[in-house]
Amino acid sequence: LEYAIIEVVDNGEGFDLDKTMSDKAARSSIGLITMKERAEMLGGNLTIDTAYGKGTRIFVRIPISQRADSLEVHHSAINYEH
Repeated sequence: LEYAIIEVVDNGEGFDLDKTMSDKAARSSIGLITMKERAEMLGGNLTIDTAYGKGTRIFVRIPISQRADSLEVHHSAINYEH
């Protein structure tokens, strides 16, 4: 099985992940829950590593082999003629 890997790293201020994930307003405005749900919906996972003064690292791993097969089927059903 092959995977697509996405890693986003910054050297910013970081944040308190537990506090952010428990704050309803913060959860809906920054989209971390949505990003995690979408990664899981594709059979992958999302990891967030952050703390004040450490910056933030977001790591996403999504399987592409089985996903590519279903995309080919979907792609072949699209009519590109206008």
